[in-house]
Amino acid sequence: MIPWLDRRRVKGGPIGGQEAQKAWKKHNNYPLQEIRDYRNNLMHGRTMPGIFINDSPRVPTIGQELKYLDWRRITAVAPNALPAQDLAEPHDILNESWNRTIAYIQSKWTAELLPHV
Repeated sequence: MIPWLDRRRVKGGPIGGQEAQKAWKKHNNYPLQEIRDYRNNLMHGRTMPGIFINDSPRVPTIGQELKYLDWRRITAVAPNALPAQDLAEPHDILNESWNRTIAYIQSKWTAELLPHV
């Protein structure tokens, strides 16, 4: 087995890191894709809206962020009129992402790297 390169594939050579990553994601059914999409929408998309409810900040949850690209969907209605499951405190979203990532890593570690008894 030939390791992959850090850069893109050169004609006839081993696959590059980017191609290896894409192949791995596809083979593993795009694990944690919702978290990657959320991160990409935060970093490369529009500024995400948010509101304060009872003095705590709330932003759209993972998977709901695209629904609120138009700020008026949050700012033009009373906070109690918004679906509670669509908004969360940022630290709760981070904790959920962290826990899902750690659970995925643990499952892969157990399935792939630990000896089967």
